Amino acid sequence: MDFLSDTPSAPISVPSTFTDSIRIITLCGEVLSHTLRGTVEHAHNWPSPDFWARQQQLDAKLTQSLEGLCLHDPCALVFQNPMSHFTALAAHAAVLSLYKASLTAPWGEGDYTDIMEEGRRKAVLSSQQIVSLSRALSELSYFKVR
Repeated sequence: MDFLSDTPSAPISVPSTFTDSIRIITLCGEVLSHTLRGTVEHAHNWPSPDFWARQQQLDAKLTQSLEGLCLHDPCALVFQNPMSHFTALAAHAAVLSLYKASLTAPWGEGDYTDIMEEGRRKAVLSSQQIVSLSRALSELSYFKVR
């Protein structure tokens, strides 16, 4: 059986919030791995041309995954399907982590300024979505959140 990270990120014929959450959490793991590799490469002064290719690939995967999520009304989302709410929060946290990874890679900044600016724009949008999604949690009772 293939690993989930090796499967294409094309939409599955039968959408499932559980499947979406697995995909997003897998992407979170890939972003974390990418960040750690970049940190090690930077610490040992090993400039890696693969860093920016990985950065762009993960950005494309996250963008595609976020487009597939229904995020129009965060308050309704938390009441209708808490799993979708969690998945959306995780996806936006991954976008922030990916942007943070680009900040830890000083090599090639001049050549990749456009990628960094696009990452900054997406990070700002994701942080706004996280605030919006978090506000919706205040509508739930204490026992449902805990």
